[in-house]
Amino acid sequence: MLFIETSEEHPKPSLYRQMLLKLKSIGTLSAISAIIVGKPQNESYYDEYKQILIEVTKSLQTPILFNVNFGHGYPRTVLPYGINCEIDFTHRTLRTVEPWFKN
Repeated sequence: MLFIETSEEHPKPSLYRQMLLKLKSIGTLSAISAIIVGKPQNESYYDEYKQILIEVTKSLQTPILFNVNFGHGYPRTVLPYGINCEIDFTHRTLRTVEPWFKN
């Protein structure tokens, strides 16, 4: 699963496309099972980013969950790395299926 977000830098959509095409060309996008997209800070370029990601990943048929509150957008939450989670694309939810902290 890939978590991506655009941070406070608000890259222009053309640069966003270049970054995604680079991830595709080196095989990163074909090696993942889903993409979780962080809410852009101040909603900058949301529609453009969404359309570009859909276009770039169309041939891969990767499921994508958009506008998740993590990263630099507000309100934000923490997404833990390395644990199993479950995504319900119909209801647009993400939940962890194991404890965040292990003994």
